[in-house]
Amino acid sequence: MIDDPGDEDAVAALRLQIRKAVAADPGLAADLAGLLPGAGTTVVASGERAVAAQTVSGVVATGDNVRIQR
Repeated sequence: MIDDPGDEDAVAALRLQIRKAVAADPGLAADLAGLLPGAGTTVVASGERAVAAQTVSGVVATGDNVRIQR
């Protein structure tokens, strides 16, 4: 546990401990992957002003002078 999420050294130390635990236990890696929404899903955006999203529940607009009316 980290008392101060802004403490970069503590965050790095915790990240290393987690990485070692996951590497030592493939079952733990699978369990953690199952907890993450969209685990294994790849979303890619390419090009100027490109947008990539696994789920969009609102408006996504790119470009110059975009106008959205409802």
